[in-house]
Amino acid sequence: MNIIDIITKKRNGGELSNDELEFVVNSDIPDYQLSALLMAIFLKGMTDMETIGLTYWLAKSGKQFDFTDDSTFIDLHSTGGVGDKCTLIVAPIVAACGAKVAKLAGRGLGHTGGTVDKLESFPDFSCNLSPEQFENQARTIGIAIGAQTDEITPKDGELYHLRDVTGTVESLPLIASSIMSKKLATGCPNIVLDVTYGSGAFMKTKKDARKLAALMKKIGNMHERKTVAVITPMSEPLGNCIGNILEVEEAISYLSNGKFPSLGGVDAEGGRGGSLPDKNLQKICTLLAVNMLELALSMNPIEALKSVQEVVQNGKALEKFQQMVEAQGGKWTASFPQSKIIEKQTLEDLDAYKIGDLVRSLGGGRLKKDDKIDLTVGVKILNRTTKEVEIHKN
Repeated sequence: MNIIDIITKKRNGGELSNDELEFVVNSDIPDYQLSALLMAIFLKGMTDMETIGLTYWLAKSGKQFDFTDDSTFIDLHSTGGVGDKCTLIVAPIVAACGAKVAKLAGRGLGHTGGTVDKLESFPDFSCNLSPEQFENQARTIGIAIGAQTDEITPKDGELYHLRDVTGTVESLPLIASSIMSKKLATGCPNIVLDVTYGSGAFMKTKKDARKLAALMKKIGNMHERKTVAVITPMSEPLGNCIGNILEVEEAISYLSNGKFPSLGGVDAEGGRGGSLPDKNLQKICTLLAVNMLELALSMNPIEALKSVQEVVQNGKALEKFQQMVEAQGGKWTASFPQSKIIEKQTLEDLDAYKIGDLVRSLGGGRLKKDDKIDLTVGVKILNRTTKEVEIHKN
């Protein structure tokens, strides 16, 4: 068995066997050959069984946790978007309500931002937790957000970086296997997924988002994880800030203002209500938090919503966020470095992809896998009606 035959087989539309997928994950293969395989998968796709097999071997490429002894553990993941800082808001809320959140997060991918990059806006913050640190923190303070390391899903981390710089991001099987390998490795008995679609998401249509949601739920349920998927549109940025530090500041603002809305205006599939102002961020965060509390703490929706509102209003959610940041070595601050140049512009539209790509071009994302991100740059939406924005750049 060799990688050239595997690349050729997939290039010709063949179905890779479980043994071939194990070989890909567990062998030392050069970047250029892995990139060729990723492009072949991107062009030819994978069957559900191939995707399930790839997910399994990626999860087993490193340390796997097991939190199934505690039914209050839960994991959260979004399939990607522009301005999506939901994890920074929802995870502390849910932890403050009494559930335990253990999550492996990623860096920016393509035109979208990454939770790890955003959290590194806090000086000295580290997502590179050892397995022992990750498990101990999750069990003791009820919230831990780690990154892929040489010990935790390392092969997915390798593929993740290559996808980001080889034009192979928007692939349903690669997205599903990457996300769910981290979920399986994390070992939480409960999983909530925010599956996005539209110009700012990797799935461009609701139909494709439903396919992705169904596949990830299938993978989760096969491994005895209670998995819920909420399908949400991403035609415009989520919230008013796009860019790492700007998004962290917006998350802190939302957790500080003490006001979270009811679920009114959110449709049955979790839609964000079209072109609502920044309340769209509040609504989707509330929806995700309620779903998580229903799974992890067996609350009914009314009880869950009341708990969400209470921990935001009494400041416990913000305290939990600070506790997590400091536990992972970060210096808590509400005053971050700012970009050198801030100028106002009026855009033709607030298309999520265009704005995400603009932020990447300013230095807020990667064009090569080793690129260093400028955490200060980004776009702030001042008026959604007039489409006036601030451009933060250096």
